[in-house]
Amino acid sequence: EGELNIGPNDWGSGSLTLSLAGNRLLVRRTDTAVEVASVAIAELTSVMIVGRDAADDELVIDFSGGLPLLKGVTFAGGTGSDTVQLSGLISSATSIHDDLTTEGTVVTSVDGKLITMTGLERLVDMLSSVNRSVTLGATADRITFSDVGSSADGQSRLALLGGSTIEFRHPTGGLTVNA
Repeated sequence: EGELNIGPNDWGSGSLTLSLAGNRLLVRRTDTAVEVASVAIAELTSVMIVGRDAADDELVIDFSGGLPLLKGVTFAGGTGSDTVQLSGLISSATSIHDDLTTEGTVVTSVDGKLITMTGLERLVDMLSSVNRSVTLGATADRITFSDVGSSADGQSRLALLGGSTIEFRHPTGGLTVNA
């Protein structure tokens, strides 16, 4: 049992995909599908992914094969413009919560499974949920809530002045913003 560590030298062109295939967690380069790591879920205690400095990194967490966050994931973006994308066709999560109470950190919980992200400029969350909540920290004195594209696309954007941006699908139940 142990920690899966993916470092700056594992990135290749700048995009990695984390997914579940049966009982294995896969990490691959998104553009080439080259496998970086494949680990049995039962052997993992945590997953740590570190981005590159002076590069724009994108981590895609693909839920189409199931919930790949059984042990939680930590992403530390390097310098550059870093994005985490949550995607894949899964049945609706009961709740998704984004916690921005610590400056420079976004913690997203998908039905209690945590993704901790530092050095993140943009979170694109295309998962379906019944309820979604966002908790902002004391320094979030100015936020902008807007539509991503058209009013019919079912997506919104929450941007913090000088901080992270979260784009998300509208929940089917309720949205709560704790400011």
